[in-house]
Amino acid sequence: MYGDIIEIAPDTLLVEGKIPSSIMKEPDIANSVVYKTDDILYIFDTGATAFFRGKLRSAIERLRPFKKVILMNSHCHPDHVGNNSILEEINGVETEHYISQAGIPGLDALNDFLRKFNDIDQYYDFLEGPSKFPGTLLRLLKLTRAIRDDLPVDIVIRNMLKKFMPLEPAVETVIPFERTSPGRISIGTTDWTGWSFARHVHVMQAQGHSPDEVVFFLPRVKVLILADETFEFFNCWPDSSAANVKTVLSKSLQLFQTREAEILISGHTHKVLREMDAVEFMKTLLGEYEEFTRQVLAIARNAPRALTVVDIYNKLKRIKTNPAITKYLNLEFPKMPPFLKTVITSILLENGFKAQGEKRRKRFVP
Repeated sequence: MYGDIIEIAPDTLLVEGKIPSSIMKEPDIANSVVYKTDDILYIFDTGATAFFRGKLRSAIERLRPFKKVILMNSHCHPDHVGNNSILEEINGVETEHYISQAGIPGLDALNDFLRKFNDIDQYYDFLEGPSKFPGTLLRLLKLTRAIRDDLPVDIVIRNMLKKFMPLEPAVETVIPFERTSPGRISIGTTDWTGWSFARHVHVMQAQGHSPDEVVFFLPRVKVLILADETFEFFNCWPDSSAANVKTVLSKSLQLFQTREAEILISGHTHKVLREMDAVEFMKTLLGEYEEFTRQVLAIARNAPRALTVVDIYNKLKRIKTNPAITKYLNLEFPKMPPFLKTVITSILLENGFKAQGEKRRKRFVP
């Protein structure tokens, strides 16, 4: 349940995030993990909202005493960094705060999301959602284009971010992981690139869900924190990389299959996955994404003429017996618009299709 504090391993606490009924009404809050070893407290992501901040503070207090606190952000998205300023409330200890260099500009959430949505807007009209509420409200926003073409994007993003307030990513305290060059990290049969902190925490470059994403491994308690590399829509942003997500999940599977890792925590799967449950979870993610990709490419390649993203989306909706497609459609709206059309766009671009034609109505040519 949202805000629950769960002991997942010795001196390792999960603060459970939130899945919204609709992102139009309430925020999607990522999980946070707090871990103490050798008098150092590590915080992995801080969620967002004042309610979650209080729960995170309680988890921190449960692990006292400690002499140093190190906050690590998996990436810059507001549902992971909104309470970073909590470091200011932990008195009497040394503090450090890290994120990847590529994520520092993204801590300015408004401009980062405006850029992302304007990129999306080149390919399809994100205001064209389902016919039922709240899709009707989105379509009404089209009228504001008469004032300024990108005004609907601005209105949607500003209203979305209000749900995460107060957003306090603590830009002033950030140290980039890249202040030292990343090195090779070998865990069992897998090789990663990243940084190790006193052998307590391995920070591994992922760069799938976002260009700055890192994942974390806690070798003493065998906990793997994959953040948003486990989000079902592998390439839900214009700067996502499905190829990198698949690489991370494949390596992570090896860690569990060789028992190097035993506990999996993801950004938005609000439960603790252990051993074979974690294996099945990641295998399912990979299998469903591959099946969805196969269906998208089959539609695009077999069509007698070039199709728009909306054309492909509508054809997918008519496939009633494919579990992967059904799951993706059920996840998309009203929880996470407009991600599914962005996934379709990214699949086409990553597989060599060219986008041609007018803005918001581009057709994809093999």
